[in-house]
Amino acid sequence: MAVALVLDLPGVTEAQYAAARGALGTALQPGSLVHIAGPIDGGWRVVEVWESPEAMGAFFQSPAAQSAFQAAGIAPAQPEVFPVASLTSVAHGG
Repeated sequence: MAVALVLDLPGVTEAQYAAARGALGTALQPGSLVHIAGPIDGGWRVVEVWESPEAMGAFFQSPAAQSAFQAAGIAPAQPEVFPVASLTSVAHGG
């Protein structure tokens, strides 16, 4: 079953997010269906949808992810995770 996460990162800047994202690459990670990120008051928020809890866990426990977050100065944080009952996507023309 797909799961979503909301991860609030207090004190994290756009530059830190960009550094971690750059180290990981801009493509979705294996098992990731959606990645959304943006500034919030006093930090950064990441919202993701993963194919399964196992795929999400594999990514966050991977050496590549750990290294990217550590190099960017992003401290470990506990996301809010919930099962996805519905996921609708809209394709936008450009």
